[in-house]
Amino acid sequence: MSTVSDRLKQPPSSTASAGLKLPPLSVWVALIGLAPLAALLLNGLMGSDGGETARLAQTRLGAMTWASLWLAAGTAIGVAVLGTGLAWLVAAHQFLGRGFFDWALMLPLAVPGYVLAYAYLDLTTAAGPLQSNLRDLTGWQVGTYPFPEIQGLSGAIIIFSLCLYPYVYALTRATFAIQGASVLEAARTLGHSHLRAFWHVALPLARPALIAGCTLAVLEALADYGAVIHLGVPTFTVGIMRAWSAAGEPVAAARLAILLVIVCLALLAIERAARGRGARYVENRTSRTMTRRSLSRWQAGLATAICLLVLGLALVIPGIHLAGLAMDAGPARGLGQATLRTLLLAGGASILLCLVGFGIASAARRGDSTASHTRSLLPAGYATPGAAAALGVLALAGAVQPALGTSAVTLFAGPVLLLLAYQTRFAAAAFGPISTALERAPRSLDDSARLLGCAERQLKRRVHWPTARIGIGTAALLVFVEIAKELPATIILRPFDFDTLAVLAHAYASEERLAQAASPALALVLICAPAMALAAWATRNQRSGDR
Repeated sequence: MSTVSDRLKQPPSSTASAGLKLPPLSVWVALIGLAPLAALLLNGLMGSDGGETARLAQTRLGAMTWASLWLAAGTAIGVAVLGTGLAWLVAAHQFLGRGFFDWALMLPLAVPGYVLAYAYLDLTTAAGPLQSNLRDLTGWQVGTYPFPEIQGLSGAIIIFSLCLYPYVYALTRATFAIQGASVLEAARTLGHSHLRAFWHVALPLARPALIAGCTLAVLEALADYGAVIHLGVPTFTVGIMRAWSAAGEPVAAARLAILLVIVCLALLAIERAARGRGARYVENRTSRTMTRRSLSRWQAGLATAICLLVLGLALVIPGIHLAGLAMDAGPARGLGQATLRTLLLAGGASILLCLVGFGIASAARRGDSTASHTRSLLPAGYATPGAAAALGVLALAGAVQPALGTSAVTLFAGPVLLLLAYQTRFAAAAFGPISTALERAPRSLDDSARLLGCAERQLKRRVHWPTARIGIGTAALLVFVEIAKELPATIILRPFDFDTLAVLAHAYASEERLAQAASPALALVLICAPAMALAAWATRNQRSGDR
């Protein structure tokens, strides 16, 4: 008769036996994430471009570098101010609508930056409705009055600050909520005002979350193509797309993509180092969480107005303008097919990535070393912009074509190559929420299941899956939104006449036909907004349950 100690000695052997079956999945995920990057590197280093790289270095490399750096710096400052300010307002204060704004302030993440760029550039140009109505009211002439236009580098920074601040908001909001009341009360006892307590105590404790959120926002801004090309900002992504499509030099495009990937990986490494140094200052969760401060009537009204203003600028105003344009112009040609393709592509890819992410997270929790190593490699793919991932996929397909034959490569072209690029780009986004949900569950659950005779496969199905179901659902929704918004990778890898909503909107906008671009852009927002709302609601409920 086996004893408890004998039962507890069994898991390592069963885990090892299960580990013999799990590594193929883990290795497959690692290869999917790294193979396109390796192919991109080889193509950039060994390929010949006929001197196009030298011409780019002499003519446009400096402009692309400075534009990308200024865009990264401006976006980081913008999202830090907006995200942290809103997070502290919602986490530490009580005012009208606070419960609604707690999750609704995440919704701008559902609006692609290029959709905001389309709407605001049309709104603020001299021929747009704002200036036209102003001239009708005042009798002024064009050029005789100052009026801010959302274009160029400053316009891109404003756009990305509005649509990417939720990265900082979500992370700092969670950090503020778990800091505990004792730290702030100690600061108040020492004579600090509420504002000084935030500046000198709460904000330093939230520094790791703030840095992580800013890094995610900057990575998204550097990876964007639709907004920067529409606003006329010559970033690296614009140079990559022009070298690939206009110049027809994939090797030169690959070399630019390698430079961009190096920059993004450096940002990720700096973020990890800064977060590691600052993590020791973060207080563990306490039994008594932060008590929200009651505001006076005018302060509460101001807090509500600030939240409404941000949501209006990031979501309501561009949505109303696009809706008006769509009603005047009617639905764009191919809107139904583009909507169906977007739903199928984003839905199928998100399910696949979440299943893979769950397999890696479950295997890593059970002590599988291969899965643990694979988990550490996934962020490299997330730091890879969509254009670079797509070029890596094309380089990989070209490398395997002699071995597989042209017919085999043709068979796996199109949507399958898109799935491969999405796997490279968003595997870490799918893994993160699932792994976090599993880590919240105590290890004693696994030990209890083993004591009751639960095999490793049953442990995965009966314990890990129910434990991580909220994280799996959240990951699926977030990845769905990211894939639906993805533009450069889809443009490069899509089959002929296979337009998603993002591609269709970009095609019309690039031809200055914004009225026709309005309906696919608005449809994309209407698809992504409910998914983002569900993800924010699930995250909020999970956070409340943890308390």
